[in-house]
Amino acid sequence: MADVTSVAVGATTVGANFNQITAGSGLGGNIYIVAIATGTITHKAAETLYTTGDANDNVYTVVAVEGTADGDHMALQGTVEPDAPSGVTLVASFVAGKTY
Repeated sequence: MADVTSVAVGATTVGANFNQITAGSGLGGNIYIVAIATGTITHKAAETLYTTGDANDNVYTVVAVEGTADGDHMALQGTVEPDAPSGVTLVASFVAGKTY
């Protein structure tokens, strides 16, 4: 595997100093990646849950979907960490303003 010397983030290419990459470089806001276990909940049911309000009435924008197979991921944009109902696992959070 080759070493990464630069990465494109949104419209900006960041050099080897990855300390310049912050959440919000690209999609913006807080981004949460969830994995869907289709044996428990369908992707459509998870999408409906998050776009109409989770258990705490938080509403999210679905900004990316990997696919509809078991274990595939969905990217959500919102203000707080989403609830994870049965069959949904939060696997990553990118919080605006936090440097990674």
